[in-house]
Amino acid sequence: IYSVFTAISAFAQSWPQLLALQTLAGIGLGGEWAAGAALVVETWPKRHRPKAVQVMGFAAVVGQILAALLAIVMFDWGWRWILAVGAVPALVSLGLRFVTPESAAWKHSHDAALRQAGPKMGSLTELFGKALRRRTVAGSLVAAATMIGAWGGAILFPTLLQGMSPGLSTVELTRQTGIIFMAMNAGATLGFASTLALVWLAPLLPRRMLFAGYCAGAWIVSVLLYAVANTFPLFLLAMFGFGCFALGGFGILSIYLTELFPLHLRATGQGFTWNVARLFTAVGPLTVTAASGSFGFRAVGLAIATAFGMGLVAIWFGPETGRDAGPDSTPGHEPSAGTLSGC
Repeated sequence: IYSVFTAISAFAQSWPQLLALQTLAGIGLGGEWAAGAALVVETWPKRHRPKAVQVMGFAAVVGQILAALLAIVMFDWGWRWILAVGAVPALVSLGLRFVTPESAAWKHSHDAALRQAGPKMGSLTELFGKALRRRTVAGSLVAAATMIGAWGGAILFPTLLQGMSPGLSTVELTRQTGIIFMAMNAGATLGFASTLALVWLAPLLPRRMLFAGYCAGAWIVSVLLYAVANTFPLFLLAMFGFGCFALGGFGILSIYLTELFPLHLRATGQGFTWNVARLFTAVGPLTVTAASGSFGFRAVGLAIATAFGMGLVAIWFGPETGRDAGPDSTPGHEPSAGTLSGC
């Protein structure tokens, strides 16, 4: 869905058409990340799951860097060709569909559900039941904080860059915008690599403490970015730090969310928390533009940065998952309600 509608977006003839097609592409993106993360962690041994999630996140950052490079190389071709390249992942996903089997753990849980010998698969009602309500709400809050702080701020970066150098031509502004986003992705690479190293060396490190550390770092760097950076070199350095903490924080968030829910609800729980957060960021462009007209872009950026403060607090309402790497609803390992609630 994501790839097909991204490619079809290249043929849009008006902004309402482009909006509709990108909305459909976004639906596909929201589903594929949750399902893909669940498949990855269920395929790897339990003790290696945090590493698997980090490898997946690291690969996503590499993909973003390649996409940025591709946009620079294809700049003269126009935006339609860049969107058309979005069809390539569809071909890859078709290949994976035929060579990648469902995980054995999922098959066990699915078959048990069909025989009514195990918990129901993908129940939204169960997500808000007594055992999992706290996890669902906490996961949604920390995901929303991360996405609002990271992607809400990203909307402002080209405008802030233009404000520092108002005389830039369109071509030069585009070139410098590409450079700052490359710096941000380079920082994100370091952030993901750091988390990967930490969970590799100490797999039972407390997830909440790591996430809080990334939120604190992202908040500090955001203040520097919006309030202090007034030259291109400073802005570039702040963008690197923003990528390291704000985007790098998605690494530990991904680990936390995969460990937060039992196997039979892992994809559903992740999908719900991710996409509740994405609903908040969906209204970001309109909200940011309207608020910036009254308060200025830097003031709005500082307000958006407080989302990291929300994440810094919200993470402590969720349970610590690092000690058990998440409950599994597989035969012979049914978690108790007390374990699931984190109480």
